[in-house]
Amino acid sequence: MSARDWNDEYTNSNSTVPTRGMVPGSDEEREMLSAQASGDLYATVETRRRSVPELVKLIIVVLVIALAMGGGWYWFTYKRHISVVVDDKDVSVPASTTVSELLAKNNYFGVAHGDLLSITGQVLKKGAGSAPEVVLNGQIISDATAKTTKLQRGDELSLSAGGNYTEDHDVTRTPIEPGLQFNPGGTVQYVKVQGKPGYHEVWVGKLSHEKVDKGEVKKPVDTIIDSLNPNPEGDKMYIALTFTDGPDPSNTPAILDVLKQNGAHATFFDNGVLSKDNPDIEKRAASEGNQVASHTWSNQDLVVMQDNPKGVAEEVSKGEEQTSKAAGYKKTNRMIRVPYGSYSKEVWQAIHKTTSSIVMWDVDTGDLSAIGAQTIANTVISRAHNGSIFVLHDNGGGAQVPQALSILIPQLKKQGYEFVTMKEMLAKDSRFPKNVAEALPME
Repeated sequence: MSARDWNDEYTNSNSTVPTRGMVPGSDEEREMLSAQASGDLYATVETRRRSVPELVKLIIVVLVIALAMGGGWYWFTYKRHISVVVDDKDVSVPASTTVSELLAKNNYFGVAHGDLLSITGQVLKKGAGSAPEVVLNGQIISDATAKTTKLQRGDELSLSAGGNYTEDHDVTRTPIEPGLQFNPGGTVQYVKVQGKPGYHEVWVGKLSHEKVDKGEVKKPVDTIIDSLNPNPEGDKMYIALTFTDGPDPSNTPAILDVLKQNGAHATFFDNGVLSKDNPDIEKRAASEGNQVASHTWSNQDLVVMQDNPKGVAEEVSKGEEQTSKAAGYKKTNRMIRVPYGSYSKEVWQAIHKTTSSIVMWDVDTGDLSAIGAQTIANTVISRAHNGSIFVLHDNGGGAQVPQALSILIPQLKKQGYEFVTMKEMLAKDSRFPKNVAEALPME
């Protein structure tokens, strides 16, 4: 039965519109009932029949367009080829190809990797070196960059052979001790340059076991001991009175009394053994502005001992530590006077790592002889000059030494001289390194 016949049958018979499968009261049911009432049921049914295939057609068209667009995107992205230049030659590659993919697929276009070499340059494993160097549009790129960089049309690549690797090796290093240059002559000898060792190397390959003597890889730096006569700068004149062989329980306090009464400072180069027995004298000397330094531990001739460098070093350092401790210094005073004025290059070789200076003198007052206080005073007064260093003795000079000081200090002060410690004098001469002026070793 046709739709029209069906419509006529139900219309003529005034039958109820079949609404099975429809939701009661829905728009669909109302539309069907309205169509029956208006005699348009046929048109409605006909419209519904036509709308189904048209919807299918629309869906098909949309799917075709979507597939076409997706296929086009896939082709453009993955199947389309672009042209790049590799070492001046055109190469066609799929779009979205990375630099690494291009190189791997073409085996780096025949450009070789480096090799693994032994320490003598023999090839241990061919091709085990670094990959060829890659230059993209004039810029060297790393392996990591090559893995993430997609090629673009017209990109230019150039390749050069990879570098060689050398096998790892063990090193045997033998120290080369520095020499010592000694320039004596001045009254104050000091460490100008602290030497540094060099070294000699032998390499042994971990894979090849080859042995290579590399010779002197690092040259040693020589220690330099220089010397100067102090020349304090400025408008004033300075003198250093230095006392040796103390402390003496009788004479040293008397000397300290005269210095204090006249506002003068001096330097006491004392023996460690005597310092240990008279710590109160050392502490007093330091507290009154004088300098306490070392005359070694037991007043031994260091040149006589020089064949025993360890013994020389111990004799000196032990004296430095004891006198500094007795004086109450926080840091050990590393300025010394050698017994009998006896020094050598070998002595310096033994002590230069800890001792900063050796203080000699330019005027010997002769106080060890019984020449009298006035003669001693006259010697000092007649030979005084800016930067002069006088040697006296508080253990052996006797009572004539403090008496001589009572004469010479006032007279020289009238001439404009100031009496200072060795540290104070060196601090006023800029040629001396700061650590030397502070009686500290070079770091």
